[in-house]
Amino acid sequence: GKSHLMDALGEQLGADVRKIAFSDVTATHVGDWAKNIAKVFDSAFAAEGRVLIVLDEMEGLLVNGNPDSTANITAVLKTKLEELKDHPNVFVVGATNNVDSVDPVVRASKRIPLQIPLGLPTDSQRRDLFEDLLIMNGPAGNIMNAVMQESAFDIGALSDLTEGFSQGEIIEILESVRRERALAILRKEEL
Repeated sequence: GKSHLMDALGEQLGADVRKIAFSDVTATHVGDWAKNIAKVFDSAFAAEGRVLIVLDEMEGLLVNGNPDSTANITAVLKTKLEELKDHPNVFVVGATNNVDSVDPVVRASKRIPLQIPLGLPTDSQRRDLFEDLLIMNGPAGNIMNAVMQESAFDIGALSDLTEGFSQGEIIEILESVRRERALAILRKEEL
């Protein structure tokens, strides 16, 4: 989904991709979140080559309607986005599953001039995704395929159950299932 698109964009730009996610900038004090974001931008501004900063999970970073927790982050991000004009080798892309929850001050067209909505996968796309993800290639795939083959999967039912889910959410669910199944097999072998 969005994350794969960001990685591909970074590769096409020949840029070092630096992701900022809500989980990466959390700190004990709310003001420290803004400082952590500023550090990523300042590091990118100082870099010699191209840098793509990916604001992943923007809805977690910039919640609309919660000024107490995001005022400093919004101010820092506004400033850093405006400083981009002085740093032509630094690019910024934001990703969110809920654009309406992102503070409109930050997502204003003068700061983020190009906004491309990516829809959720269709039934056919979800089916293809499940087929691709349930059949992994390579040495790690052989191990994981053995783990997953203990049960038969109804691709159609899985697609129906995940209607409204993003590609990233579907991948996360399958990775969680793989981990749990692998742990269960290891536990059985220990007995």
